[in-house]
Amino acid sequence: MVVRTGVEQRYRVVTWDAKAGQAVRHNDWVTGVSVNNYTLKESSDGWKVLSSNHWMLYDPATGQLGTGP
Repeated sequence: MVVRTGVEQRYRVVTWDAKAGQAVRHNDWVTGVSVNNYTLKESSDGWKVLSSNHWMLYDPATGQLGTGP
């Protein structure tokens, strides 16, 4: 059985301060959803994931599917 589902990922936004030589953390978070195809197999213990392949990215802010940011 193959199913397609999205997994939400959240990232902290940082910028590089070259003068200080360090990353500066911002209060913002960036949220994205990686949509993958999962191949599943039923066993006596339940469903097992046999493989996962990236399909597309989903942007929750715009409701659009795309191939990259």
